[in-house]
Amino acid sequence: MKEIRILIDPEGRKITVFSEGEEPKEFQGFVGFFGDAELHASHVLAYGSSADAAWAFGRTFAGAHEGKIKGLLNFFRQAAAWCCHRIDPAAFQQEITAEEAQVRWADFDEWPGDGTGPKVSQ
Repeated sequence: MKEIRILIDPEGRKITVFSEGEEPKEFQGFVGFFGDAELHASHVLAYGSSADAAWAFGRTFAGAHEGKIKGLLNFFRQAAAWCCHRIDPAAFQQEITAEEAQVRWADFDEWPGDGTGPKVSQ
């Protein structure tokens, strides 16, 4: 079993994370997702700067996508699928192709719509 402790200092506006075998780390924003799909249970903890937490999410996605961070690419693929399903459920009912979905969603993402962005796996 591994213990991770998160201490929040509202006055100092900092979050300190203690993890076994590592030095404590300080941050400005935190979002933690917990889930059990089989039990239909989820919980989210969030504190601090959403911009800092979102920046960390994006940086971690980039690292996973580039193969620099192992083990998280599947998480990001599943998270993207859930987000896309909420935006346009027709894409998962196979009423449109992945390419048509990319065209529809081009206004929502920062990647160019020329096919150089993330690929949809099937």
